[in-house]
Amino acid sequence: MTPHKVPAIRGVTREQATGSTPAESGSTDENRLSPASINRRLAFLRRVFNVAIKDGHDLTTPVVPVGLIPENNQRTRVLSYPEESCLEQVFRPEYWCTVLVALHSSVRQGEQFGMEWDHVDFEAGTIYFPHTKPHRRKWVYMNDTLRAILLDLHQKRTGPYVFETPTGKKWNIRNFLKRVWEPALKAAGIEDLCWHDLRHTAATRMKAAGVDLYTIKEVLGQTDIRTTQRYAHVENHALRQAMSTLVRPSDAPHSTELVGPVVGVKAAETGKFVPR
Repeated sequence: MTPHKVPAIRGVTREQATGSTPAESGSTDENRLSPASINRRLAFLRRVFNVAIKDGHDLTTPVVPVGLIPENNQRTRVLSYPEESCLEQVFRPEYWCTVLVALHSSVRQGEQFGMEWDHVDFEAGTIYFPHTKPHRRKWVYMNDTLRAILLDLHQKRTGPYVFETPTGKKWNIRNFLKRVWEPALKAAGIEDLCWHDLRHTAATRMKAAGVDLYTIKEVLGQTDIRTTQRYAHVENHALRQAMSTLVRPSDAPHSTELVGPVVGVKAAETGKFVPR
């Protein structure tokens, strides 16, 4: 099937559907879709045509000949604590709260910058998100850091949104990333880090602190535990330390210290340094 015969649905262009755009590489540009999102839409379209054909309509599905785009959603780049310190030093002070909210809430980019004050309950210590990516509602519990930041922002509120312009309108996320986030990363010398990685960082830090995967899944608002499994690698270091306790001091080849301080974990799957 040629590209021009592939229909466009719900924002998926014909070029995206055939994997001929930067979306194939999982671009985070707000105007592009990830391979997983494109595949879900193609699968939905295929289902629509199959049901119509089963009901007796004389149709042929245009989706079958189109191969699905390879998905590589197992990115686990995290922001280390030294990187976080460097980033804070060069970040515009008035915007540093955005990074802290991301790290202490673990919510998605769209959820964070779409937060409304009506959904922030300081008495209950929760933030309500009526529309999340899996199309279901969720609540996020505030820790002390997140609560303090939101209380400070609430005193300066001018409109319904937590992150708003002086006129009370919702932020332009793309503009914020281009003018604030990306220049700060460059100034700090931090490479290969996107905003969504702050969510990965929050989850990785929770796992390193001993939080179980099911609880992390619920905090992140994920529907499939297999998606959360990407953070299981944090356990590897603890497992190696557990095994080292079986070695008698006299048998240790280089050191009698069985368990040293945990500084970080190097993920076997990605080779990325995971802060502890």
